[in-house]
Formats: sequence, C-alpha cells, structure tokens
Amino acid sequence: MSANAELSEAQTKQRAFRNALGSFPTGVTIITTQDPSDGRMTGITVNSFTSVSLEPPLVLWCIDRRSRRYPAFVGAPGFTVSILASGHKAVSARLAGAGEHSLDGIALTPTELGPPALADSLAVFE
Repeated sequence: MSANAELSEAQTKQRAFRNALGSFPTGVTIITTQDPSDGRMTGITVNSFTSVSLEPPLVLWCIDRRSRRYPAFVGAPGFTVSILASGHKAVSARLAGAGEHSLDGIALTPTELGPPALADSLAVFE
C-alpha cells in the first residue's frame, strides 16, 4: 500500500470520527464494559461525554469513584461508547440510577474490542 493510500485511509477514519462527534446533539451516552472480576457485561448512563482530540482520536467521560460500577470500569481493559438514538430513552433511564446495571435483556451488537454496543446506536466508539 502506498503512503498516499495510507494517508487517505487515515483521513477517512478522522473524517468519520469528526462526523460521528458532530452528530452528537446531547451529552448523554451509554458506556459499556466487561467487569474483569466476574465477566459480566455492565453499563452506565453518562452525561459527561466529550471529545478531546481528533488527532489522536480521544474522548473523555467521568464516573464517580463512589459508584458501585467504578471498579468494573477502572479494572476493565476497554469500554464502548454508544451515542443514543431516540429509542434508547428506557435503556438510558435503566442504567442511570442506582441498582442493577447488567445488560441482560437490552438489544446489543458485538464490537471488535469486546464490550457490546447498544443496537441501533447513532454511533459507537471503542
């Protein structure tokens, strides 16, 4: 592959990243991961999501250290960010409050890196 083809592929990925972030009208996302302690998939509604950099592609989100989900996310090797569509209101509410945050019964789609994304998400970041 030539240097021009590689540059073109990198530019295409950066454009896709920029377009996905540009279609993000609110700060609410669902972040999912696999808990390393028991292997269960878990999720959390996050309203602190923002883009940090296009090159390299970086995003930022925050979780309270007092959250019962904190150990799962801190110990996990990665996470997936699902940008919500209008049909995700019930899932967002379910994963926002205290209590069970299992992804059981939620429509999911596999990702390359492992933690699933919400089905029908507007965009997914791994």
